[in-house]
Amino acid sequence: MKKFKLLLIALLIACASVYAQTEVFIDSLNFKLDESTKKATLVENNYSGDKLVPTDVVYAQIEVVIDDFRYLLDQINDYAILIANNYSGDIKVPSTVEYDDVVYPVVMFGGSCFDGCTELTSIEIPSSVTELRSYCFRGCSSLTSIYIPAYVKSFGDACFSGCSSLTSIYITSSITSLSNSCFSGCSSLTSIVIPPSVTSLGSGCFSGCTSLESIEIPLMVTSIGNVCFNGCSSLTSISIPSSVTSLPDWCFYYCI
Repeated sequence: MKKFKLLLIALLIACASVYAQTEVFIDSLNFKLDESTKKATLVENNYSGDKLVPTDVVYAQIEVVIDDFRYLLDQINDYAILIANNYSGDIKVPSTVEYDDVVYPVVMFGGSCFDGCTELTSIEIPSSVTELRSYCFRGCSSLTSIYIPAYVKSFGDACFSGCSSLTSIYITSSITSLSNSCFSGCSSLTSIVIPPSVTSLGSGCFSGCTSLESIEIPLMVTSIGNVCFNGCSSLTSISIPSSVTSLPDWCFYYCI
């Protein structure tokens, strides 16, 4: 009995330690905050460009549910992040949300926001959104098409992975790269127009797109990731610019 009590206490302490850690997004950087030790750890988030990591992190975000949408509200910078809440059906996300007489623009869809929402059939993304984070729409198997607003600048890894019913997607010229596994497993996607602003295709970007028949890679693309088109068994036509000087391992594996 004493051993059982000691084990239970140890498990409770471990659970409390995990619960006390919160992952937040502040000034384009991703941190894990430990509320018990008051320490912040910078974590992986597909960074690019020049970044200045601060010595101190000030965190003032609260989680609220308004009209069935779940948000993280940043009360310092006055913006809202849409986060996971088991969404389904036809969704129209508002461009702003009001809480305690403060209006917050919705600027981002958080990581795994719609991950596994198999009954999500359509979504309207507001023009205020600038970023779709990793695994945002992963596994949304009922989603058939999606329009990306002009101000969205980046897709997180595996953003649309496993959207097996997705037949079309419009990508704006504000996007400069397609992330790792971005469209992997989009088995109903027959064609896609990559804007000329894109300079790189991540690893496994179109892996498993078994219905993809043709694709034109823009002139500005200089790098293609490993297994980028792995398993694209319907691919009959592809245009690769001279700016791409080498093709990585397994790039067109199982394209037969």
